[in-house]
Amino acid sequence: CVEIVFRCRGHGFRNIDSIITYKILNRVTIMESLLNWEIAYISDKLVQLMPTNHIIKSSKNVLRWESIGPDPHYNVLLPENCSLRKGWWRWQLKMTSARRVLLAKLYLDMGEGFHEEEHISIQVKSGDLAERIFYSEKPIRQLRFDPRESAGDFSIDLFRLDPISERSAYDGMKEKIETIICQKNQNDSLQDSMMDFSEKKERLSIRSLAYVKECYQTIFDRQTETISYDDWILEYESKLPKKEEIISNIWFMKYRPIISIIVPVYNTPKKYLRECIESVLNQYYPDWELCIADDNSTNLEVKSILREYAAKDSRIKVVFRNQNGHISKASNSAIELLTGDYIAFLDHDDTLSPYALYYVAMLISTKPDVNIIYSDEDIMSESGKRLTPHFKSDYNLDLLLTHNYITHFCVYRRSLISYLGGLRIGYEGSQDYDLLLRAVSHIKHQGIYHIPMILYHWRAIEGSTALQAGEKSYTVSAGLKALRSYLDNNGHKNADVVPSSIDNFHRIFWPIPQPNPMVSLLIPARDKKEVTEVAVESIISKTTYKNYE
Repeated sequence: CVEIVFRCRGHGFRNIDSIITYKILNRVTIMESLLNWEIAYISDKLVQLMPTNHIIKSSKNVLRWESIGPDPHYNVLLPENCSLRKGWWRWQLKMTSARRVLLAKLYLDMGEGFHEEEHISIQVKSGDLAERIFYSEKPIRQLRFDPRESAGDFSIDLFRLDPISERSAYDGMKEKIETIICQKNQNDSLQDSMMDFSEKKERLSIRSLAYVKECYQTIFDRQTETISYDDWILEYESKLPKKEEIISNIWFMKYRPIISIIVPVYNTPKKYLRECIESVLNQYYPDWELCIADDNSTNLEVKSILREYAAKDSRIKVVFRNQNGHISKASNSAIELLTGDYIAFLDHDDTLSPYALYYVAMLISTKPDVNIIYSDEDIMSESGKRLTPHFKSDYNLDLLLTHNYITHFCVYRRSLISYLGGLRIGYEGSQDYDLLLRAVSHIKHQGIYHIPMILYHWRAIEGSTALQAGEKSYTVSAGLKALRSYLDNNGHKNADVVPSSIDNFHRIFWPIPQPNPMVSLLIPARDKKEVTEVAVESIISKTTYKNYE
């Protein structure tokens, strides 16, 4: 059509030109309209799904949709004056999404609008056909379809709703239950919520529609929109800027700080040591220096690897200590090598995401008051699989006093580390916790920023606290010592510190002020004399605190 328009122009066919152009525009309008609807089938009739909330067309693929909020839904446009009869229905749904499992819901309006209790849920595995049989007590006047419960893209490959007979409903539900019975060892959630399946199978041999319906309903009661960490990585990290875009952004940064990465090394397995160093070499942000202190490793391969990398890149600096001094002394030796304005700490067997330093540098360039930066992290298995993400809160002193939730990736202003004198000897095992508590005490909690992104991968290998805190029991006593020091230096000498039931978590018993402050207890009451009496008498008889009203 476009080719015809171009040929007509300039040859006197203005009327034909305008007619063809109009038709093209009209077809485009029709096409856009079609693309902004979804086709569904109810009783073999074609109906349309109209997006009404938190749903837009995907910017990457016109055949896909994108949920932009927690409550996406479509209205199902039924023909005028049409209602769906009461009785048994089979709902079939097939969807595709980056997330492997979605929870879809079908809301039924039977004359009183849409209500949460009047919905049918179905768990959909991406690319698989899901099916749900249900019974409607009344004719259905309207339908609303919620494709998922979270943000993200998806496509609807099949939406079909068909009336079925009671016999078909019974057979379909019984078949589903028997399938689940066969898979019971792989479905813990169903074992929790249903009776013993072997008993169910025997009872199913007796034809009882009510019993089959009850068992069938139990299958769907606890279904949720689950997301594995692999799904999360695929869905969210795929949306991060690409390497080319990040490199372009770096060129336009007004301030590009040099970030010095401190790595103390001692007899590190060569595979993990190489991966650690390579993760720094692979950073998109180029203005870094890697300062490594070998703490007199007895494994000569470690020294050879360090010399190899130091010769490969001038940004890698290595010092070989003549005597083993443990992690604090080794880290301080590495600190002596640095020239950057900011100091980052990296363990010798851990790795950084390739965009870690870029996001740190971007924050530094926009926040001139920054003193401490930390990010989210996860654990990496020996095989390199990412596990157990730690999505942290923004800075929270009360939380920090119970355990070092900040840990990795942590970056400090160099002048702050210089003022503190580096890491303290005698706190090995919790030297990073001690450094952090001393730092926040000095800066009075100013300029502490959290980057809510997974920038650090903590290696879980034998002997690592990432695998189990108990692997290094001395870290518990070192952590208590660091916390005790913080409290003493900040005017809380009367507070008691004890370990909790979880390794590396602490509990503080704060002293009650003297004299005891007045506490006013308010009891709003009306009638119900016996309830009020119980409340008042329990306060009088059980309260050991005296200054209350």
